[in-house]
Amino acid sequence: MTRAICFYVFLAILCCSTIPLGSNRTWALALLELAVFGVMAVMAVTVISSPRINLPELNWRSIKFGYLFNAGLFFTALMVMCLRQLISDESADIATGQATLIEALLYAGVFALTLTFLKDKKSIQTLIYAIVGIGLVQAFLGSYWVIVGTQGRASGTFVNPNHLAGFLEMSIGLGVGMMLSIHSTKGTTFRTSLLSWSELLLGPKARLRVVLIIMVIAVVMSASRSGNTALFSSILITAITMLIIARKLNRSTIILLVSLVVIDVALIGTYFGVERVANRIQQTTLATEQRDEVSIYTIEIIKDNLLWGTGAGTFEHVFPKYRGPDVGAHFTHAENDYLQFLSELGLVGFIPLALIVMFSYGAAIQALRVRKSQFYRGIAFGTLMAMNSILIHSFTEFNLRIPANACLFMVVLALGWVSLYSERGGKDGSALRRHRSKTT
Repeated sequence: MTRAICFYVFLAILCCSTIPLGSNRTWALALLELAVFGVMAVMAVTVISSPRINLPELNWRSIKFGYLFNAGLFFTALMVMCLRQLISDESADIATGQATLIEALLYAGVFALTLTFLKDKKSIQTLIYAIVGIGLVQAFLGSYWVIVGTQGRASGTFVNPNHLAGFLEMSIGLGVGMMLSIHSTKGTTFRTSLLSWSELLLGPKARLRVVLIIMVIAVVMSASRSGNTALFSSILITAITMLIIARKLNRSTIILLVSLVVIDVALIGTYFGVERVANRIQQTTLATEQRDEVSIYTIEIIKDNLLWGTGAGTFEHVFPKYRGPDVGAHFTHAENDYLQFLSELGLVGFIPLALIVMFSYGAAIQALRVRKSQFYRGIAFGTLMAMNSILIHSFTEFNLRIPANACLFMVVLALGWVSLYSERGGKDGSALRRHRSKTT
């Protein structure tokens, strides 16, 4: 009972994290950290005080494998990197190091809680529907405020439209995966054909499809160039990946993916701002964009601090020492997650962080290869699509510096492992054992 309550509290925390500006304020981040740490503490007390609760019950099957033990070490390595500022002579660095260390613990906690709570199909569905639900709320708010003139570009409750686009990209990816995971009735007789069409028009897939359309509209109305590029590139990349791995795509999958691109962009996007996005891309020049200069100067920071970095969270303090006169604005972030992580953490911190993502990505790919369950293959597809979109978007934005988006990304990474190991038995278990025997 306590575990179920903690699960729903965890879902509420994930949903509410988007409301106060994506938790991109000190007070909002502090509340988010307290909430997540509180759930972790209750779960720890529950495990310790309840002898009836054993490890399999808490879904430790998904995290007892070597890959995730390594991932835990990588998270630890990342936190150790944050301690660099604690021995600094500057008080600003000390305060930043303490805050970043706590934030790193927050993301590690979200990752661990996701693995702990997702023990079966019902819990996975509940989580994804909750994420898609808050994505729908954000999409509706952003679109509505643009229509009434409150916002020039859809940003929902986020500060930046690009951050709304980043959150919706991942939500759309998980929503697409959920659609693919829902079993459809095949029509071999008149009765089953009628039932199949009824499910198509009135069933959960139809409702989920409408929600996805609304979220895609919001991404278009955000006029985020990199956000729109990342979303539709991720569809193409993930579809090609699945085609290579599975060697075939069923008709329903092809229809869904093609319709996301053709209907949502070519038709709906025409009325909701796709031309505006195209114009922004065409009008982008080196003279009007300072991101290129920021990236160049950030590379200089990396060259001078390649191994250990400048310290987590110190970009805002270090960048003014390197920027030239052609960059007049104040930048708190590098507008490129990869460059900022590398400049702050150095190779010692960046490599473990990259390996976490690579191992989770590999787990989702392996799930597509060896899982026979339509449900878990669909979840793996959605996880890959969400990863692809945010990883592409991170080349031109700092979405992973926004707590709400970073927490969702941790959930996505955990889902990669869940899609591979959750409820592994029967054909799935034998297929995974055969795959392991071939690779060893």
